[in-house]
Amino acid sequence: IVREKYGLTYTTNLSSRVFFNEGAIISDIATGKEEIDKTVSGIYETLDIVNNDISDLYLEKAINSFMSNNVFMEEKPDWYSKNIVMQELWNQKIITPDEKNKLIEKITKNDLYELSHQLLNKKRIKFAFLGDIDEKFEKDIRNLLS
Repeated sequence: IVREKYGLTYTTNLSSRVFFNEGAIISDIATGKEEIDKTVSGIYETLDIVNNDISDLYLEKAINSFMSNNVFMEEKPDWYSKNIVMQELWNQKIITPDEKNKLIEKITKNDLYELSHQLLNKKRIKFAFLGDIDEKFEKDIRNLLS
């Protein structure tokens, strides 16, 4: 939404960081200082859609994308070895790509809604801003996020 609908940034990136008993979902968005308020509003709009209105088509595309990436990532030795180590450490069981795909195929919109309400709500979202941040900008941002 931030990039495609409103054109507020050239690039957005979403990644996850997983630690022993916690993790983070991180989004990097590069935009101009004057577009911060619109960008934050676009982020909240996106969260609202993910939390309440996932289309069947989007779910299907997401599942297909994950399954395709799963197959291609298995061909990368560094990813494959890291994946095996992480599975063994956390699950004490290795799940094959086929087993993963069978699990992914079973995901429903309700599963996603449950997870998104746990992880992707405004109270849990934290922002970090890099760049020329003066007192007025900081005050405006704090007001926007409160």
